Amino acid sequence: MIMYIKRIVAINICLFLICPGILHAVCKGTILNPVTDIYWPAMFPIKIGGITIVPGKDGLNVSSTSSNSPICVCPMPPPFFFRIGVPLSFREPTGYIEVVKDSFCFPFFGTNMPVPSVVSGRAQGENLSCRDSNSSPGYTFYNAHYADFFPIRLLDILVDGLCLEAKSAELDITWLTEIDPLWQDDSISIFIHPESLLFANMIAQLACTVDSVAAQIGFPLDFLFWCFGSWGSAYPMTGTSLQSDNTAASAHIAARMLYRLARQGMLLNWSSYLCGPLPMPTLMKSHFKLQVAKPIAGRQSIPIGRSNIIWGIAKNPPTRMRDNFLYMIFVRRDCCVL
Repeated sequence: MIMYIKRIVAINICLFLICPGILHAVCKGTILNPVTDIYWPAMFPIKIGGITIVPGKDGLNVSSTSSNSPICVCPMPPPFFFRIGVPLSFREPTGYIEVVKDSFCFPFFGTNMPVPSVVSGRAQGENLSCRDSNSSPGYTFYNAHYADFFPIRLLDILVDGLCLEAKSAELDITWLTEIDPLWQDDSISIFIHPESLLFANMIAQLACTVDSVAAQIGFPLDFLFWCFGSWGSAYPMTGTSLQSDNTAASAHIAARMLYRLARQGMLLNWSSYLCGPLPMPTLMKSHFKLQVAKPIAGRQSIPIGRSNIIWGIAKNPPTRMRDNFLYMIFVRRDCCVL
């Protein structure tokens, strides 16, 4: 906890003293409280040796691909060659995504940093949520930040190394789209996802209705990787969403950020192989659950693509943090514990 406080102080010193620019009068709130603002039941269900120890909440249980065997075997270097363990399945909070209207706003810290003078255009938040009466359809543009954040390790809830991701820091901001030109422009972003041309047709988009139905009653369908349920398409991987509702648009952009990070190799598949992580070139949507933590903490977990009519009511009040969201990320873990 002391290291956590020191890291927050250091980041705030950077935000206010090192970075040049002009402070906004918006984006003011409170720092995230890991005890009260995080919906901890999103970690459930917990299965050990194929037996459900703690049942899941919200009707979102571990999918049928979880190991039901009481033991597991993983390879090891010589002279042992293999080890025997017990399968463990749960959802670990591994980070958060800030989806912000006001550039360089950090809902986690309840404040914003000065906007550098070299940043201009969309990155300064000039494109706000809007519906242009002269064009159809309308659109919403948001910037996003991704940070590694491990509250389990911070609060010493579980023993270190028990199927947890091996990162040295409890809090580490790793991606800011305000300085990412591919996030700002739908046209040039095609360089990182040329396959999007295959799904820019009516048939591919109509298939997303099946994914949307699946997300309303459980988890979305991983093989329809270009769909984000009722939120819209996974492409383009930019901050532009055709959702006119700010809450739904922010969730859509958070899912796109996850896909973008997976595509860049920054997110791994920790569930398909009990003995270690695998690459995830397309987002395994069923492995993730989101939770609104800011501006109003939600008390339910959200599968990717679930309609905001179910979970988004009163989550965007008219405060100084309005239209600036923070989503906690819960990632499925299936591993072989010694």
